[in-house]
Amino acid sequence: MDYRKLMAFIWLSCSIMNTASSQPSSPYCPLEFSNVTTPQNCEEGTWDDFLRDKCCKPPFNSYLDALAVRANQTGKIYLNSTEQTSCLKKMKDNVIDVFTCGIDKLTAGINGCSQFSVQDVFNRLGDEIVGLSASCGSLGGGGGYRNRSCGDCVKSWEAINGVIPGDSDADLCRFAVLTALTGSRIDDLTWKENVYRCLGGQVIRKGSTIIGIMSAISALVVIGVYIMARRWHAMHAGAKDDGTKRDLPKRSRYLEVPIKEILYATNNLDYANYIGEGTAGKVYRGILSNKQHIAVKHIIDDGFMETFLREVRNLALVRHPNLVALLGYCDNEDECFLIYELCTNGNLSEWLFGKNNEVLSWTKRLEIAIDCARGLWFLHTYSEGCIVHRDIKPTNILLGPNCEAKLSDFGLSKVIDIGKTYASSEVRGTFGYVDPEYQTDSQVNSAGDVYSFGIVLLQILSGRRVINMKASKPMPLEKMAKSLTRGGSIIGFADPKLDGNYSAEAFELTFQLALSCTGHKIERPTMGQVVERLEEAHEISLTAMASNLHISDQFSPSP
Repeated sequence: MDYRKLMAFIWLSCSIMNTASSQPSSPYCPLEFSNVTTPQNCEEGTWDDFLRDKCCKPPFNSYLDALAVRANQTGKIYLNSTEQTSCLKKMKDNVIDVFTCGIDKLTAGINGCSQFSVQDVFNRLGDEIVGLSASCGSLGGGGGYRNRSCGDCVKSWEAINGVIPGDSDADLCRFAVLTALTGSRIDDLTWKENVYRCLGGQVIRKGSTIIGIMSAISALVVIGVYIMARRWHAMHAGAKDDGTKRDLPKRSRYLEVPIKEILYATNNLDYANYIGEGTAGKVYRGILSNKQHIAVKHIIDDGFMETFLREVRNLALVRHPNLVALLGYCDNEDECFLIYELCTNGNLSEWLFGKNNEVLSWTKRLEIAIDCARGLWFLHTYSEGCIVHRDIKPTNILLGPNCEAKLSDFGLSKVIDIGKTYASSEVRGTFGYVDPEYQTDSQVNSAGDVYSFGIVLLQILSGRRVINMKASKPMPLEKMAKSLTRGGSIIGFADPKLDGNYSAEAFELTFQLALSCTGHKIERPTMGQVVERLEEAHEISLTAMASNLHISDQFSPSP
């Protein structure tokens, strides 16, 4: 590093570190956004294809602004999964659905640049931050925005590599460097706007004309080989082929966690940290070295290895407030671990069927149902292909600190390629929740999840198990509910623990919705439609509650 770079490095370090503090992050959104509105005209550029849509660029730039301010004030860069989902939800209230943009890829993890603070950036990527500062420095002030200056800035940006072998965290390192740099020039608005305009305007990496032509030819060859390989695979793979190769996508490598970190977090899998046991293995709570609370699933049976592979392949980069975040994994040859955010209020089954003494109110039940429906809607409309969960049930619906619902356990999940309406597979799922039509034709599609959700919705309404084996004549919950529509009273279907404290109109609407979800496949609603109906029931319930309170106030005695 020459003298000029050394001086720049010292200036950058001082400008940030003088304002950094060690205050803990809020469990809610710690970012303050400004000028976050729905874009009227979408600008070209997706930050070199980091974003999934060019309309995401304006809100993403606002997000980067907020990150820079936080870095300037606290010395921290990325948000943890809880903070991230809270902030994206906060942005969603003002702009397009930012959950589909890919911003969630910039979430704090436990490896590589995902866990870097500003100090770490200077310690590990000092040359890179100085290089980016020098190359992009002329984009502000009197120099203005020039193509040549932007070209130099882009070259320095693309030269930043990841710190994990395989370069799988390159994007996280680039944005960590950028956030540290913009945090040091927080008041230089013109310069920052021009940097975002320059780097954000990249759609694909640019090269010479010859390289471009050769790349195009190479791409055609690759596509041809890929199509032939897919056809060969389709001819030789039957319905039982669910893919259990122990190879993981490169883009998920930044989530790899060393075994020693897991053993440290769980105190060597101490039984005192044992939470419970699922089909695939035991689950422990733990605390990472960065003080983040986690849940760890320990898989030791080779028969459940596909559970591990599916979760990593399908969930590594998927983030939504109503999905349990996969924070990391460890493949330790004869044993595997999956690391999730910890949901402190257990699962829905415990609340519905008596393990908890508290009773879920009617409005809280609707809010849990809405959360689940939103999570499924997100999965079914995911930009890289419809993700079918295939095991929706109360034990797989976890509840966060405020009883916000999050779908978990994606060990049976299946991705349906874009352009396809279904995928063939062995019948998987839990007795009582599996779509009867799926059991017949072995065709996986989103309608199967809708059926399972309908059964769960009936349980939320009634507080009953999917089938009461203690009854003299056991009857599946779905058949019991349908029998009430033929002359019976659906009020008798309501959970006695509600003690009549619910809106009859909202109950009727939700009951009919649940039945439509469990009807014939072609007649079932989409999860988007389910969300709309549940939100309508919730609004009716809130209005009824307000009306009852008003009447109660009118008849209450005067002091």
